[in-house]
Amino acid sequence: MSLPTIGALDRAATEARQHPHGRQLAALCFDMLSAQAEARELKASRRMVRLRSGVHRLLRNQADTAEGNLLALLERGPERSAQWATIAAFAVRGLEEKLVEAEAAERREILERFARHADWLELSTPYAPYRFVKTLLAEEYQDQLIEALEGVVLAPSDGPSLAAHRARAALRMHVLSSLDRPGSRVVLARLAESTQDSWIRALAQHALGTEPLPAVDGFEVKGVWGHVPRISALRIVQYLVGWALLQALARGVAYGFGFERTGRVRLEANALHVRRETRLFGRLLRVSDASYALRDVGCALREVSMPAFQVLFGALALATGVVLGVIWLSDAVARGDRELLMSAALALGAGALLDLVLAGWGRLRRERAGFELLVDQRRVVALRRVDPERAQRLVEQIARRRT
Repeated sequence: MSLPTIGALDRAATEARQHPHGRQLAALCFDMLSAQAEARELKASRRMVRLRSGVHRLLRNQADTAEGNLLALLERGPERSAQWATIAAFAVRGLEEKLVEAEAAERREILERFARHADWLELSTPYAPYRFVKTLLAEEYQDQLIEALEGVVLAPSDGPSLAAHRARAALRMHVLSSLDRPGSRVVLARLAESTQDSWIRALAQHALGTEPLPAVDGFEVKGVWGHVPRISALRIVQYLVGWALLQALARGVAYGFGFERTGRVRLEANALHVRRETRLFGRLLRVSDASYALRDVGCALREVSMPAFQVLFGALALATGVVLGVIWLSDAVARGDRELLMSAALALGAGALLDLVLAGWGRLRRERAGFELLVDQRRVVALRRVDPERAQRLVEQIARRRT
């Protein structure tokens, strides 16, 4: 089978984008290729195609394309290169639709699963979904896919699986070099700097070419030294007796004197580098540096927690409003008092509103994101006010490099 021409690829992308029933066809092709890649089997029974087309409310006469009826192609299998390309193009549009509908927390998992499936389809079948990522996937999702592509390349691999690992790494670096996004060159530069495989490093350097290398931020998090406040019985007691207020005043005094303790954790090739700084009046008082081997890391934790003050007093306001509202409402009904009935409604509304305001305020505070590192069952790093996305990436990369 000959390779599809550039014109055939362009026509497939255009049809996937403009087909009158493109949404249903895209969802069907995405589901079918995902199932086939998961099972490592291209055969699809007529019954499976009909079931999945029924789920997406797609009729057979709605699946006609320039390359034939897609339902028939999925049932018997494509025969020409343009037919393989058409199905792959619709599948990538299906990925776009799925990402639009998904929550932000689910998108990374969807993209990582798509990358795994696309690796197998590209290396083992005539399907080439990566070819349509640049034209059919929004730039926002391309940037998120770039991060998902990086993980497998940096993961260590030895022994019999080395050849397969290098094949997947070469494919993903080709995809990264073909995406015209700033993040792709940053990832390639990071691969050239961080990978332990000299073969992969040489490919990454070749893909970067002779142009100046982009600035590489690496996998690191920065924050203020300390634990993320957690809701507990002790914390509630501290609020009730005023100890939490004294702590807040102490932090205010320390801030006025410019006293702060900050930390930075950076992932190197085989270790984690931890830098801790203490400043007073903006001047550096103390610096400490430490490195921990990845094999000694027991746990890396990213924690996102609602600030205790907002949760506690929001719940208290809501409970107070409900209690007063119910009491006043029962009295108002018994007495037929309209003013007391209005007071009950105001109590309920004020409690709910205050709870919503405090919850919204809590979500805006960066203190709710933290990062912790345990080495040999000892907590050696505890940071708060960290970027939650960067902390998540660091935790994932630590896990990948230790497997």
